[in-house]
Amino acid sequence: MVSEAQTVAGALHDFWHLARTFSVEEGPVGREMVLAFPCWDPEAKLFDKVMEHIKACGSMCEYLSDSLMVIGRHPASAPAADEAQSAPLPMIVYRSYRQAGPGDFSQENFGEEDPFANEETVFVNGKLWSTSAFRDEPGAKAEVAVSTVPSDEEVVASTAAWVSGLASEIGIRAPLDVGASPATGVGFPICSSTIGEEIYEHFWAAVLELSRTTEQSRPSIVMITPAFTYHNNNDGYLNANVFELLASSLNTALSPAQLNLGQEIQLVFFHPQNTCTHEDEVRGVSFARVSPFPMVGVLRTSQVKKARQGMPSGGAQAQALVEVHERICGPRGGLIPF
Repeated sequence: MVSEAQTVAGALHDFWHLARTFSVEEGPVGREMVLAFPCWDPEAKLFDKVMEHIKACGSMCEYLSDSLMVIGRHPASAPAADEAQSAPLPMIVYRSYRQAGPGDFSQENFGEEDPFANEETVFVNGKLWSTSAFRDEPGAKAEVAVSTVPSDEEVVASTAAWVSGLASEIGIRAPLDVGASPATGVGFPICSSTIGEEIYEHFWAAVLELSRTTEQSRPSIVMITPAFTYHNNNDGYLNANVFELLASSLNTALSPAQLNLGQEIQLVFFHPQNTCTHEDEVRGVSFARVSPFPMVGVLRTSQVKKARQGMPSGGAQAQALVEVHERICGPRGGLIPF
């Protein structure tokens, strides 16, 4: 596969997209795929850091570092022992060991039936339930799924109202963004996936959108992940600790010692299970710690810098996100008195 990416963000978006789609494709165990980057020309050191970042994200993924292995190749790097020459351009080689379906489980386990072959999950009232929970009640699965799973419109409306509430709590007097066209103002894309590969793909799509738009048309983005981080909890509830790991993996991309993307974007994270600490109270941000859904705020660094210079821009929602970011991790602990 050939990527048209010209930046780190574009390359990572295409990497995660192929990691997800290639992993679920049918094919022999050990099948390979190559993602080539003819339009992206990173130095070998930066390319190596991109690969390090990818591998560090493996713990959050369904396939990577489990049934999917990846290795980077760069023209300036020495060829591998089984290769005649260095790669002609930057590329990433994928190798998938994923079983194609339930039949593979049976073949590899001496005819034993896959206990999870017919099991699915449904997102209901902030929880992910196995369909097995409804097997004793015919028709219950469909009824619950249809009647209680929030629609995308409801999720966006709830999130936008919550962000506007932050602006009101802070005391921002700028016009509210509620009711603005989806093409302008703060963006609220939804990723309802439960797997890390797709979350990362959507995150880098949000970063790309900011790079392709202006501060006036799209000041910032709040990526909503209503179904992610349910795992590692026996009862299926969204897990704030797992979301912290996701936040940590994304924050590393901002570090000057890693991908140095902090020159372009800043991040702020929200979760329904966050608990307020004494430090939150001191920083005047306790009201913003518990959100209706897990979400990632992607802010423009240029906008944050302007706010620090006393020149806030954007509507009330955008300014509220910047102020919350500054109260949580800014050098001055907030820009607006509280």
